[in-house]
Amino acid sequence: TDLEIATAFVAHVRDDPSPRERALLTDALDAARIAEEAA
Repeated sequence: TDLEIATAFVAHVRDDPSPRERALLTDALDAARIAEEAA
């Protein structure tokens, strides 16, 4: 699911996220939240 993808991405970049990775992470979490609300 999108939430699982986002969670894996968090784990990947948690230690040292670049600004771009942080922006992608924010987008991924927003998309996952929207998907959860729509479900």
